[in-house]
Amino acid sequence: MANELIPIDDDQVRDCLKRKGKRNVRREMRQLQLTAYVMVGGGMLGASAARQPKDFYVDARCAKRPYGIKAIKQVTRVLALHAEFLGLDPNSIPDEPGKSFMDHHNCGVF
Repeated sequence: MANELIPIDDDQVRDCLKRKGKRNVRREMRQLQLTAYVMVGGGMLGASAARQPKDFYVDARCAKRPYGIKAIKQVTRVLALHAEFLGLDPNSIPDEPGKSFMDHHNCGVF
């Protein structure tokens, strides 16, 4: 049986982000960027999902991905809400000075 995604309520996500506070949301956003990168399968497409989540899309002709398109759209949507909460442009999330989202994780791949 496949896992079903729970619909996301943007207002509920925003309320949750307010309760967490900016410091925790920033840390969580870096992890979400990595999650988006991995879910898409890495590479240029993964970097695009992580850095430009608001307008990100996966072309149906794209090579096999580790996760389905609906799950990828959901994580990029939540990532865009994190960026907006922090006052960042969700079309172009900048790396923190000296820190890329990929510096957060290393499996010997990066």
